[in-house]
Amino acid sequence: MLKLNHLTGFGSGAGAAAGGDVTSYAFDGTGDYLSIPDHADWNLTGDHTIECFIRLPDVSAHDDMIYAQVLDGNNRRHLSITSDGTINYYCKESSTSLFQVYTGAGEISDNTWYHVAVVRDGDDYYTYVDGVSKSVSGSPDSSNPSGIAAPLRIGTYAAATEWLGGYIDELRVSDTCRYPDGTTFAPTTTQFVSDANTLLLIHGGEAKSGTTGSGATFTDSGNTGHTVTENGNAIESTGIYKL
Repeated sequence: MLKLNHLTGFGSGAGAAAGGDVTSYAFDGTGDYLSIPDHADWNLTGDHTIECFIRLPDVSAHDDMIYAQVLDGNNRRHLSITSDGTINYYCKESSTSLFQVYTGAGEISDNTWYHVAVVRDGDDYYTYVDGVSKSVSGSPDSSNPSGIAAPLRIGTYAAATEWLGGYIDELRVSDTCRYPDGTTFAPTTTQFVSDANTLLLIHGGEAKSGTTGSGATFTDSGNTGHTVTENGNAIESTGIYKL
């Protein structure tokens, strides 16, 4: 059984809402991630939303990668929390930086669940924390992303660095702007339900092929049914969860 030694101090339970699967995904920060094969769904050429609940034991330890599709240094899209608690969403294609939007430092603190969302709304990008727009700067380019031919990874940058050490619950990718105009909203208190705009949805408790924590695979709960593979010690957690 995996021992998440430096993920201690979270407390227990964390109060699942009615109807939840009382699970999240745990990453110990030393080589764990989820991988999903490259697909046109990840091109995100128009309005879109990437969101999840996240809880980190030690924000200052290192940069924590939530979502990354990386071919090389000149072709990459990623969403991360840096070691000073800044949320950063960035895309570069064919050596051109297409957009970067980020919050101020200190938005994320230790041992606390947060709902984090980044959206594209027309020509605008927003970053939300617990339903409040927190973007302080952005540099969108007039060019639209066309897509990066690389696997999607949750919890690492290119399976090589910026490992996430913590918990992710209710990760959802959508091909629509679910939270427009920077307007404050109330994050969900129940599990997300897949709809026609849901490209990827990971509750954590999906039925697994194999043993979780040992490279199990599963089909995500989204509209298109992508195969997700555990890598390293990424493991379903029933002790620490949000919904």
